[in-house]
Amino acid sequence: ISILITLLIAFAYNRYSTNYYLVETSILIKSDNDISSASDLIYEKVNSSKKILENKEQILTSFPLIFKTLSDLRFDISYFIKGNIKTSESYFAPIILYCDDTQSLIGKKIEIDILDKNNFLFKDLETGEKKNISFKEKFLFFGNEIYFDFNPLYESHEINNIPDVIVKFLSIKNLARKYKNEINVSQKDKESTVLDISLMSENQM
Repeated sequence: ISILITLLIAFAYNRYSTNYYLVETSILIKSDNDISSASDLIYEKVNSSKKILENKEQILTSFPLIFKTLSDLRFDISYFIKGNIKTSESYFAPIILYCDDTQSLIGKKIEIDILDKNNFLFKDLETGEKKNISFKEKFLFFGNEIYFDFNPLYESHEINNIPDVIVKFLSIKNLARKYKNEINVSQKDKESTVLDISLMSENQM
């Protein structure tokens, strides 16, 4: 009985605990400086190349660049797939929310229950308000015009198999600070001009 209970606990932990994935890529930094002699190698060009790499590392982890990247990718709108026990964030939700400006919506959460191919149940998780809305139908949410549509990249196209989705509005500034601290830029080979960028994420990107 003890072994069975232990196995069940281990299964539940592995099934519902948060998983973290290593996301990484490499960037080749091109330099206009060519090492043409031994003196260049010893004195000038190597130091110049090192400074270039250090500058690139600073740029890649700079707040303005991270802020712009997150804004372009619309990380201000976050989607969570609602399960029976666990609700997990997903980059490939069954629906997409369209909104030009979410600044005044930061901190608010809504739940979408897809009823059929044309309609869904909209629920404001802050006020508890519910209403049926059609896809692509524009409506006001706290003074902001928004609308929903199906995500063409989502795998399942059967309405009965599409889970409920929770949408959260996040602050890009707070996210930029978070990613600035978590992004790691390193140089595996000291002789190369390749920078490795890595990040631990809850999602497989």
